[in-house]
Amino acid sequence: MKKITDDLTMNEALQDPLIAQVLRADGVRQEDFRRLLETAALKMRATGSAKSNFLKKLAPLPAAGSCLYC
Repeated sequence: MKKITDDLTMNEALQDPLIAQVLRADGVRQEDFRRLLETAALKMRATGSAKSNFLKKLAPLPAAGSCLYC
C-alpha cells in the first residue's frame, strides 16, 4: 500500500517542472537545491523536528502581506 501525502519527496521536488522553472528564474542550480533539501532533512532528523514543530516556530512571524519593519 502506497502512503498518500500532500508533501513532495525530495526526488519529486527535484523532478517537478514548475520547481525547476522557479529555480532557473532565481538563478539557483538544481545541485544547490538538492543539497539544501538534503541538509534540511538531516537537520530535521537530528533534532526530531516534525512539521508541526516547524510550523510552531513560524507562528511568531507576521501574517502574509504584513510589513516586517512596521
